[in-house]
Order: sequence, then C-alpha cells, then structure tokens
Amino acid sequence: MRLKNIILMLSAVLLVFGGAYSDLHAEENSVKIGVIDIQKILAESSAGKDAQEKLQAKLDESLAKLKMEEDNVLKLQEDIEKKKSVWAPDVLSVKEREFNKKSQELKLELKYLQDEMKDLEQKAYAPILKEVRTATKEVCSKQGLLLVLQLNMAVYADEKIDISDAIIAELDKKK
Repeated sequence: MRLKNIILMLSAVLLVFGGAYSDLHAEENSVKIGVIDIQKILAESSAGKDAQEKLQAKLDESLAKLKMEEDNVLKLQEDIEKKKSVWAPDVLSVKEREFNKKSQELKLELKYLQDEMKDLEQKAYAPILKEVRTATKEVCSKQGLLLVLQLNMAVYADEKIDISDAIIAELDKKK
C-alpha cells in the first residue's frame, strides 16, 4: 500500500513537472509561421507606389490615344446613322465596311494595350518582388520565423502572423 502511494505520488509529480517542462520546450520546438500580403506590399511600399504611378501614367497616355480613335469611330457611326437614308446603297456599304474595320482595329488596339500593360506590370514589379524576398528573409531571421506563406494561399491566417507591415518597413528603409 505504501509503495502504491509512492508510485502515485511520483506519477503526479512527473505529470505536473513533465507538462511544465514540455511546455517550456514546446516554444523552442514550435514552427513559427508568418504570412505576407503581396498586394498590400506592392500598394503601400514606396517602390510599389512608384511603379504603380509610372504604370498609371503610361496607361493614361495610351487610353487618351484610344479615346481619340474611339471618338472618330463614334463620329463615323453617327454620320452613317444620319445620312444612311440619303446615301446611295454602294456609298452606305462602303461607310459601313469602314466603320466595321475601324471598330475591329479599335478592339485589337485595346487588346494589344491590355497585353502591353500586363507585360509592363510584370517588368515593373519583378525587381520589387526580388526585394520583397530579400526583405522577407531579413524579417524572418529577426523574428525567428521558419515559414512564410502568401496570404492568398492560406485558408485562414490570424492577423498576428501577418508580417506585411514589417516587410514594407524593411523595403522602405532601403530606399
């Protein structure tokens, strides 16, 4: 009976102190994870803002040219609508073909502009994303993080593990 009490007492002590010991070392052995929001970093970092401003200026310039062409096409369409009753069928046919051709050209130019803007965006953001990787490594080493995921790849991520602001600060510090 006495042996049984001693064994029970030892078991209780081991459970209490063993649990405390494992909690102490759980912190050491846990994997620290962080997440980053690439869109936020590109939108809020100074390098990202600069790139966005340049891209927007290029887009505005190109859209202004397209707007002029669109106005010409719309003017031709209005002209056709107004004068189709007085034009000879062959003249009307020529004008309609001209309108269709210009409309198609405008659509192609818009598609070309979209493709060009995607390429320009990739070229503008590529060096920034390289800097983001470097800044992420630096922040990870400072915070002891072992794994960082992009926020859009996580089903759920607590705000506490979002290191986007630290990455932005690190990027802006280098500028």
